[in-house]
Amino acid sequence: MSENLLVPTVDISAYVTDASAESKAAVARALDIACRTVGFIQIVGHGVPTAATDGLAQAMDDFFGQDLEAKKQWKRPAKENRGYSPPKPRSTDGEAC
Repeated sequence: MSENLLVPTVDISAYVTDASAESKAAVARALDIACRTVGFIQIVGHGVPTAATDGLAQAMDDFFGQDLEAKKQWKRPAKENRGYSPPKPRSTDGEAC
C-alpha cells in the first residue's frame, strides 16, 4: 500500500513585489505549515526566469544520469554539506548501516 504525498505549493511573490505586511505574513505561515507537516515545498512566484530553472533541471538530470563511478568523483567528507552523497544502505529498522 502506498500513500500519496502532496507537496505544498507556496507563492512567495509577496516578497518579490511590494506587498503588504499581511500578505508577507500569510506566506510565512504557509511556509511554516509546509515545513512542519510535509518537509518539502514547491516555491512559485520567485521571479527566477524559466530558462534558468529549466537549465538547472537539465543539469541535475545530466548529473544524476551518470554512472555511480562518475558521481563518486564529487563525494565529499560527511562534515561538508555539498557535493555528492551516494545512497546509504539501511537496515530493516531504518537505521543507516
